[in-house]
Amino acid sequence: MMNLRNLAVAFAFLLGLGSPLGAEQVVVLDSCQYGSLEAARLAWRPIDDNTSPVELTSDQTGRTLLKLPCSFSAHDDWRVGWDLSGQWDLSGTREILIEAVADSSKQAAMTLYLHTRNGWYRMGFRVPEAQRTIRLKPKQFKLEGTPDGWDKIDRIRLSVARGEGEDREILIGRLAVVTADTRVAVYCNDPDRDTSSAIDLYVRRTCDSLDRLSIGYDIISNEQVAAGVLAGKKVLILPPNPVLDTPAGQAVKEFLAGEGKLIGCGELSEQVLGWLGVRLGGVAPGGPDELDTVHFEPTGGEAPANVRQRARRAYKILPSEGTRVVGRWVNRQGKPTNVPAITRNANGYYFGAPLSRFHPYDNDELLLRMVGRCAPGLLQHAYETQLSQLGRLGGLGGPKDLAAAVEAMPIDSPNRAEANEQLKQANMLLADARAEADRKDWRRALELMRQVHLACMRAYALSLLPETPEKRAVWCHKPRGVEGMTWDEAAEHLAANGFNMLMANMLWGGGAAYDSKVLPVIPEAVEYGDQLTECAAAAKKHGLALHVWKVNWRLGGRTTEQFRRRMRQAGRLQVNLAGETVDWLCPTQRENMKLELDSMLEVVSNYDIAGVHMDYIRYPNRETCFCPRCRTRFESIHGAKVDNWPGDVASGELRDEYNRFRRHQITRLVAAISEKARIIKPAIQISAAVFWDWPGARQDVAQDWVLWARKGYVDFVCPMQYTATPEDFEYQTKATIRWAGGVVPVLPGIGATLGQRLDQTLQQVLITRKYNAGGFVLFEYYPVLAEYHLPLLGMGATSR
Repeated sequence: MMNLRNLAVAFAFLLGLGSPLGAEQVVVLDSCQYGSLEAARLAWRPIDDNTSPVELTSDQTGRTLLKLPCSFSAHDDWRVGWDLSGQWDLSGTREILIEAVADSSKQAAMTLYLHTRNGWYRMGFRVPEAQRTIRLKPKQFKLEGTPDGWDKIDRIRLSVARGEGEDREILIGRLAVVTADTRVAVYCNDPDRDTSSAIDLYVRRTCDSLDRLSIGYDIISNEQVAAGVLAGKKVLILPPNPVLDTPAGQAVKEFLAGEGKLIGCGELSEQVLGWLGVRLGGVAPGGPDELDTVHFEPTGGEAPANVRQRARRAYKILPSEGTRVVGRWVNRQGKPTNVPAITRNANGYYFGAPLSRFHPYDNDELLLRMVGRCAPGLLQHAYETQLSQLGRLGGLGGPKDLAAAVEAMPIDSPNRAEANEQLKQANMLLADARAEADRKDWRRALELMRQVHLACMRAYALSLLPETPEKRAVWCHKPRGVEGMTWDEAAEHLAANGFNMLMANMLWGGGAAYDSKVLPVIPEAVEYGDQLTECAAAAKKHGLALHVWKVNWRLGGRTTEQFRRRMRQAGRLQVNLAGETVDWLCPTQRENMKLELDSMLEVVSNYDIAGVHMDYIRYPNRETCFCPRCRTRFESIHGAKVDNWPGDVASGELRDEYNRFRRHQITRLVAAISEKARIIKPAIQISAAVFWDWPGARQDVAQDWVLWARKGYVDFVCPMQYTATPEDFEYQTKATIRWAGGVVPVLPGIGATLGQRLDQTLQQVLITRKYNAGGFVLFEYYPVLAEYHLPLLGMGATSR
């Protein structure tokens, strides 16, 4: 048996090799150490008359803190905010750090805005109830307008959302950024370019992989490229990006002349394709079954490798002279197709598809191979960072905690021997990685370190014990199930990993994936048959409780244009504050209420299912609906005409009354489904996916799920607690369980496939058990969940 204490000592020895983060530095934007209140107020200015001036206070150590007073009782605005003006070059930012704490046991919702001449970068976050440092990454920021780049920040804004409207205070200790002299750039078209909205997703996918590899990067815009931001960079990555204007193109040309390298994916401009030595001959044949895996041929001493991608669409690559094919597509059966997937020339690599949405960890391998060949020296820092993170997974503090978790396993545990074997493998791989580092083969050293982390992850997963009884569910958004699997295979896989519930999305506001007499049948069900019948049979065969998931009110992408047009012409869709039609059915209208109710009762009547699950059971936001029928109905209830429509009900003196009106529209559907479904099938379970922040959901989108629980309309709720931060997930779990008050179970929704690491999913499952939630739901049943998260949970935490 492996000596676990010796393993921990070995890890500790290697961790003492020196600081791996020497290339990073913390730059303070505002220390908040103001010598006087006057100085603080000169620096931080209220954004409007509803925002009170900042104040100063101190903590127990005497350190000065900036106090943000949120006096919501004095006005009706949805936020307060403060601006700090200056000039900051935040290029090279890895993280933004905010030391903050809310003044009570409740978190607060805040947004950080970074302003440039033509727009803002913004990101929302939660202020904790206990002081800690909040970490925000540039890839997570949204855009407003057309901001000019992180190097041209001229204003920092902190805003606090209204929440339940009570007066409160936020204390700020410091704002800072972690910067690094990065050598990799990820290109993103400027937001005003005529490009696909999917580009942001491709950029995010690329950045997620680089983060997992610990490779630093900057996200750069077209304007920044033209302005010379590539100076000093080694690698420029272009996710699918068809636009590169003349000034930026000239800058990239000079970058290549200076021995910079390109990595391009999918659709690119002709100019970029020319630099990479390829032409595109249309779409490669076969789809995802043929474009399943990239087989790398052995090059430069590297062993051959297979990397999963399962591309829906890839280009047929025609290499020019001087460009060689280094990877070819392999089909799902493992047979070579001879279709080029990746090429290489003196300027870099071209991959004929976007990075996979289904196989993110294989994306890591793909980028590691390409970046490692383009600029191998960049991987030293990544290797050292990975080394520093050993054993720090799922809430564990390091190798000693990991060793202790395995050592604490019951002697008779069937997993004990395998957990020890995984630790033994980790130790052997760690020694190999160190040897490769000594030889300066940083690509191989980093590759081995990734295997070390995986072995550690498996050891930890094996050490966890299952808990029964427990509801273990997944949301599956695709009516045909998991791509690449039949419904029978998908259900069998769930059961094999200890799951007992399946929430399958089979109907929407404007379509159904089964033989419906109420809603239009979606094209997939027309082509492939009744998907609910197939799903229900598979669930029953493998012992899964099937809850049919409906997207309520929202028409959705599967709605036919004919139905959408009919609803619009009949005036049955919602209208926003600007008077624009929104593709959501208006809940006030009887025809829409009947359509929603009848479609769900049809499922209860005709299929052998355990429950129905409501989603989007709300309004889209606070700015709908203000259609003529809503006005007529509200004025009838109010007892008087509203002259200033929609101003008085949207933000004026009738706002609270109109919010009650909106809540009633949503709640009456929930009540009707509950009553009538139980008449048809008394044992049916009624549930809903809800926004976790009940006070905010009640106010902003009219979703009063606590009332539904207290009235007995639902049997359980699934708060969508999509955060990778364990402290935030724990707070949300405590809050939702407290609000539910023990009346119904709360099954927290875990965003496993929303960029979370595997160990974060494990940790969040354990948090639900810490507070006796009685179960959880994973979002969502895609290949990444099936191939990575479920098997890891099935090793121990959800084993039978």
